[in-house]
Amino acid sequence: MRRRDLVFLVPALAAAAESDPAADLADIILPGAARARVGFYIETTLRHSPQKLRDQWARGLGALATETRQRFGKAFTQLTREQQTEIVAFMARGEANPQSELERFFALAKRLTVDGYVLSDEGQREWLGVDGDAHGEFAGCTHPEHQYKP
Repeated sequence: MRRRDLVFLVPALAAAAESDPAADLADIILPGAARARVGFYIETTLRHSPQKLRDQWARGLGALATETRQRFGKAFTQLTREQQTEIVAFMARGEANPQSELERFFALAKRLTVDGYVLSDEGQREWLGVDGDAHGEFAGCTHPEHQYKP
């Protein structure tokens, strides 16, 4: 099994793995996404998505790699935070009507980032204001005939 496969199986290994463009991109799009492990959500979602979506993500990563190499001569994950933010702002410029592969990739990355953050524990607490104990304690059935009798 390759190391990259293990990242999907054992979340603790994700931190030890090389920098992940999905995690870096998500954290630029929505600050706090890294803490909420949105990159892991994106990778896991894509792993279980239809091939068409995985292909779209792969084309987008390719367009991102091309753009960052043309502008800065290195990979997105090797850029400074300011350079990454500049690239993401460039990607987002056509968000309302994406024309290029890079703009379509931004729309997909943003959707997956927001979904992952909203579904995370941190996103629910910090962004949506939902307390983890919002449902309270479940006392069980209160009908007398269903009560435990020693």
